Amino acid sequence: MVATSPWPGTDDKLMRGYEPQIHGTSVQYHTLNRGKKSIFIDLTDEASTEILEPLLMRANTLIEQFRPGVMKRHGLDYARVRSINPSIIYCSISGWGHNGPKAQRSANDLNFMAESGHLDKIVDGKGKPALPAADVAGGVYPAVINILLAYIRRSITDEGCYPDMAIFDGMMPFHYNTLIPALKTGILPEQGQNLVTGEAPRYQLYRTADSRHLTVAAVEEKFWRNFCAMIGLDVGFRAENVQSEVVKVEVAKCVEKFRQQK
Repeated sequence: MVATSPWPGTDDKLMRGYEPQIHGTSVQYHTLNRGKKSIFIDLTDEASTEILEPLLMRANTLIEQFRPGVMKRHGLDYARVRSINPSIIYCSISGWGHNGPKAQRSANDLNFMAESGHLDKIVDGKGKPALPAADVAGGVYPAVINILLAYIRRSITDEGCYPDMAIFDGMMPFHYNTLIPALKTGILPEQGQNLVTGEAPRYQLYRTADSRHLTVAAVEEKFWRNFCAMIGLDVGFRAENVQSEVVKVEVAKCVEKFRQQK
């Protein structure tokens, strides 16, 4: 694998500069680029991009994550690269894909999570969103899956192809439990009002005596009964007709007595 990096001193310095570091470069950069060879390319210099041609001739896959149009502007769009290597798998990863009204809009991980509705599902106790994940969950994983499918296709047809991945689209499968009911009813569920987003006492995070948290995912009835017995929840609060908010308060009272065993 060969990674092409921006010229030193450009935006690439941001990733390299994160703390902590090893030998002057962030451990995050080392982790994401372990095992790769790297070359610096100035895409604005036509002579510089010609260095890529020998690599493209023998490459299996090219992955690029510029906004639509940038690779074409530098003479490296799919049509051009395919003329060099007809069997290459050319995978583009962008925010919104190469077609549509938002194709040219720039954004980052947190923006995709917000527009896809994912942030609404992962708020903390004060309603503040957390856990950015769109770059990997919506971009990298779908790209890997489609590249592998492209390999299978190429083994049959001897032809490359052009997977066009949109991070926004890749976030949609995470909303099966909200989007599908909404498509049926025309109404989006309120925040924290279904089983896995905060409504149910049996699917929660509860604070413990040592200020840590206990994760409870006792969805099945037998596991819920066992959990209630383990923490000593009064039988009166285990009945189905007791309001969820009341049960959550009582479970929290029981759990807050526990601490991690050394």
